[in-house]
Amino acid sequence: MTGSTNRDVARHELERTIRAELASTRYSQRWMPTAPTAQSMYEQFEAQREEIGLRNLLGAVQAVDGNVATAGARAVSQSVPPHCLP
Repeated sequence: MTGSTNRDVARHELERTIRAELASTRYSQRWMPTAPTAQSMYEQFEAQREEIGLRNLLGAVQAVDGNVATAGARAVSQSVPPHCLP
């Protein structure tokens, strides 16, 4: 394998890992308690912050692959949690 191919495989694997982490974060957010407590509000904030960071990282990986325009648009449109949309 060439160096370029190794990097492509590594980027693809990184993208898969990030997408799996995003799915895990979304799943855990669905199980937050409905009656807010200080702890649950903090955990929800941390989960949202982690999701935004993962989306930014995913956008960066996609930009390296040459998908700059689509990666940026997707990252922005998906970084706002649905409950914050009008």
